[in-house]
Amino acid sequence: MRDPGIYGDGGGAVPMKLRYMIDYVYDEKRFEKGLDPYVPAGLWVVTPTGFDAGYLPGFEEREDEINWLVNGWVEQDIKPCLNPGFMEYWRESRSPYRGTFGETVEIEEYGSSGECIAAILKTISA
Repeated sequence: MRDPGIYGDGGGAVPMKLRYMIDYVYDEKRFEKGLDPYVPAGLWVVTPTGFDAGYLPGFEEREDEINWLVNGWVEQDIKPCLNPGFMEYWRESRSPYRGTFGETVEIEEYGSSGECIAAILKTISA
């Protein structure tokens, strides 16, 4: 069940200011072949009222990890939407062997985090 204190999708219709970053996983096999070892897996979205994340099929383990993080944030009363450096902290603190995050992108094209996630996942899966 989603916690309204963490997740917020705004209900759609009117575009809202969102910040997102793409979550890339490290793939050792790609590295061994001389290819870029980072594969887009999903994205994190911070809304004016909360947080949301979505992942491509095949990355359920990563999605489970994020759900554990969110549960911890709820227990600690951490609200990503109130912390302007939230995404930057996670990008800078991740081990490159666990993956990496893309740059934080600010947009006002979508009326909800769900719309944003669907559109970006479609783009990165192509």
